[in-house]
Amino acid sequence: MKVMMIGAHNDDCECNAGGTAALLAAKGCELLFVNPACIIHNQSLSDETIDAWRKMEINAARLLGADKIIMDDRKARIFDNSRETVEKLEKIILDFRPEMVFIHWPMDNHVEHRMVAKTAYKAISIACVHGAPIKEIYAFEAGISQTTNYFSPHFGIEITSVMDKVEESLRSFSTEAAQGDWLVKTKRVQANYRGLDLITLGRYAEVFRIVKFPDKNNDFAIRELLLDEFRWYGRGMYPAMGTEYFE
Repeated sequence: MKVMMIGAHNDDCECNAGGTAALLAAKGCELLFVNPACIIHNQSLSDETIDAWRKMEINAARLLGADKIIMDDRKARIFDNSRETVEKLEKIILDFRPEMVFIHWPMDNHVEHRMVAKTAYKAISIACVHGAPIKEIYAFEAGISQTTNYFSPHFGIEITSVMDKVEESLRSFSTEAAQGDWLVKTKRVQANYRGLDLITLGRYAEVFRIVKFPDKNNDFAIRELLLDEFRWYGRGMYPAMGTEYFE
């Protein structure tokens, strides 16, 4: 199965869904990470440094079993979510033809996460019209200070068995906006919290929302692929949908 993860920045796919990616790769899925807003704001950096960072970022994806495309002009001042950017992302989707896609949740404190969520949604929708329908679409949870306050998960994936791979991938980052040791520390906190909430103490998990249900009444492919790690969210007096819809 072809799986695409669209994360705004150089570390977003690895940080937010890296464990799930590693598990899917182990099941034989072909994975592609796409970074539409991977901008380096320090305009004084040399081309050699930027090239070294690109190799570092591609290696981080490969450690999880994925290829990576960095879309944007690295020396742009801000992310451009124009029609042209939507069309560029749509072309990547048309070329790769994923059956499953993961994107940002649009409620997020990081402005570029929100922008990329909407850009990805538009590109996915238009790609369907142009002959590349996607069977399943999910939104991942970004950082604790970014998405968590607005994120009521539908399901989670236990990533305890591949947490070492995730940490190895995150430690490979050493750029102005992504430091490996800090990424590992924050990932452990968030994944441990979700593991405790979803499974039990001492386990790690990543959580997701459903953006598009499977085609033609089929079961969720992600559930079939990762049955042992898959957990529906919500229990007892804490339903998965959250209380904000019922006030």
